[in-house]
Amino acid sequence: MKTLLNLIQAWLPVLTVVVGALWGLYTFIDHQKEVAREADRQQSQQAATRLLEAQKPFLEKQLALYFEAAQVVGKLVTLKPGDTEWGNNENRFWQLYWSELSMVEDREVEGAMVKVGKQLAEYKKSPNKDENARALEISVYELAHAIRNGIQTTWINKTK
Repeated sequence: MKTLLNLIQAWLPVLTVVVGALWGLYTFIDHQKEVAREADRQQSQQAATRLLEAQKPFLEKQLALYFEAAQVVGKLVTLKPGDTEWGNNENRFWQLYWSELSMVEDREVEGAMVKVGKQLAEYKKSPNKDENARALEISVYELAHAIRNGIQTTWINKTK
């Protein structure tokens, strides 16, 4: 028994140092892993921020053109063909349709613009027909919703 006690007394300081060193090593390695995870998280966040900043001019142009398209078609359903302002807005609609908006619109907005274009052509042929006016109004309303959805998809998803 005394031999066991002497053995424990002799090895206890050594075991204490070894266990303490192992605990310190474990704590150090765990801390290093946590630091690496945090660095990866920050790097990912910075990359997302850089990507958003790089896309910002495109997103701002898209938003401006979406708002302009909504304003133009809104005027087309509230004015009458033959009015000078109606003609100017019709011309601007087709300019947006064939060039500027085509560069930035998403598929849903594209489809809604095509539908407005078809309804606009029908309305222009027979502006006095109530069904043509109503069909144009509905297509413009659907375009407004497509624009809203496009903005939500593009802007909200990019900022998450």
